[in-house]
Amino acid sequence: MYKIGDFKVGDKIYQHKNNEWQFCGEICKVTDQCYGIRSKLIVGMFMVDKNLFESSGYIGKPFGFK
Repeated sequence: MYKIGDFKVGDKIYQHKNNEWQFCGEICKVTDQCYGIRSKLIVGMFMVDKNLFESSGYIGKPFGFK
């Protein structure tokens, strides 16, 4: 089951580009206002405001979901 909000640590994040869902990173930290995300494109993690991130069209695949 995929979700569009309320992401948790370990969720894999995808975005629809070029007619397919592309892997963008993984949620590695959650605070009251931000998500911390690890990506292959950036060394370390970056923090994104929850409201901005959840309204940008990303979906999350929960950790352990096949």
